[in-house]
Amino acid sequence: MFWLINALRTGKIKSVGQAIKAFTNVNGRAPSGVERLRIGQIFENTKAKVLPFKYKKSFKQEIDEMSKPAPTVGGKTIEEALGGISWADKKKKAKRIKQGLSTKIKLNTLGENKQLAKELVSGKNSEFNTLDKAAKREVLDRLEINIKNTKADFATPVKPEDLASGGSKYIKI
Repeated sequence: MFWLINALRTGKIKSVGQAIKAFTNVNGRAPSGVERLRIGQIFENTKAKVLPFKYKKSFKQEIDEMSKPAPTVGGKTIEEALGGISWADKKKKAKRIKQGLSTKIKLNTLGENKQLAKELVSGKNSEFNTLDKAAKREVLDRLEINIKNTKADFATPVKPEDLASGGSKYIKI
C-alpha cells in the first residue's frame, strides 16, 4: 500500500472514501475488512503529517502579484506620501533627531539652551520641524526641564561659612 501513502502525502487522496475507491481501481476488487482497517490506519497516520497548502496560487502568480505597483494614497505611493522614505525609516530618523537634540541640550550652557529654545519654537531648526507633534513636545519638555535645573543651580547662593577657610597648621615637635 505504498502507493496509498504517496497519494495521501501528495494530496491526491483526501478522505478514506477516496482511498477505498483508489484501492478498488488499483486492485480491481473491493478491500476486505482487514484491508479497510489498514487503509483507515494509514489515512489517519499520514493525514497528521500532511499540512494543507492554503494558497492556491502558483509560484509565478505570487511573483506577478509582488511585482504589481505599490498601493497609492491620494495618487501617490505610500512612500511618496511620507516624503520619499518608508514608515520604519521615518521612525528611526525621528528617534535619531530626538536623541541628537537631547544630547545637545545636555551639553549646552544655559545661554545656548535659551537660544536653542527660541530656534525650536520659531521653526528655524529644520530637523526639529520634521518631528511629529508628540516628539516635538518631548524635546521641548526636556529643554524646559534642563533650563529650570540650570537656573536653580545658579540661584542657590553659597554662604561664606560653607567655603573652605584657613590653612593647614604645622605642628612643631
